[in-house]
Amino acid sequence: MSRRDILLLEDDQHVRRAMTRLLRREGRDVTACDSVDEAIHTLESDGSFDLAILDLEVADELGLDVADHLDEGTRIVFFTGSVDPSLLGRARARGAVVRKDRPEHILAELERLPRRA
Repeated sequence: MSRRDILLLEDDQHVRRAMTRLLRREGRDVTACDSVDEAIHTLESDGSFDLAILDLEVADELGLDVADHLDEGTRIVFFTGSVDPSLLGRARARGAVVRKDRPEHILAELERLPRRA
């Protein structure tokens, strides 16, 4: 299995497309998924990722469930509009960064991720 840059999970089509465009403009390889099942299937079939940017709440599912399938070395950024302290605490307990903002502010996390040659 190969290791790739970014796994993106976002169920809102407009946000997913905007984030994908933004990340690709930054020179990143992005695999975008619109459901928890698709993200898990991608991980099982396509390999591992350096960074996972996951919507914490996707339809009636949790992006947290995808984190269970990530390699130990994969950095995780959850983004959410949720204010549920229990949910936010569970995400942080996994060592993830939790952001309440979207595309443009996610770039700060990318600065810590080396670019591939």
